Amino acid sequence: MNKVFGLCLSIVLVCLAGWPGAAEAMTLTRIEISELTMRSDLIVEATALDKKSLWIDGTLFTRVSLGVQRTLKGSASERVFLLLPGGIDLDRPVPIAIRWPGAPDIAYGEDVLLFLRRVQSGPWSYYSIVGFSQGKLTILQSSGGSALLPGAGSSSDAPRSLASVEREILALVTP
Repeated sequence: MNKVFGLCLSIVLVCLAGWPGAAEAMTLTRIEISELTMRSDLIVEATALDKKSLWIDGTLFTRVSLGVQRTLKGSASERVFLLLPGGIDLDRPVPIAIRWPGAPDIAYGEDVLLFLRRVQSGPWSYYSIVGFSQGKLTILQSSGGSALLPGAGSSSDAPRSLASVEREILALVTP
């Protein structure tokens, strides 16, 4: 009976998490690069090295280990740990996945520009992304070899060069 209940609960949670209306019900105000910069403790260019789902106080999270290539604001070691809401727990008798509408996700090996805030919660210390999914920008390589950031917080969704976004951030954080 417990397995049947667990399976039903898992199906309901997965369906609700993927329900299109859940994302439509949420309103996000676009946050510009300048606002993301001011609200961040740490801004880094990094690569996702490892992902692991874990439970903290009854909530499922994904811990992402990031290899830092460049720090634009704050101070970071070579590796930074980021906590994202949701995840997949395959170690249960009935696997469970929880997804938060609008929450960022980072794929293994993905190169990103991240606007991060340090969070201290009891014995836990970690980083979270400022502005939810808006504080995570995927770094893509153009056919010419230059790095681009699609929809980098500007009023249009046209890609911007990573170099121009870096200059904007550094102008804001350099006295």
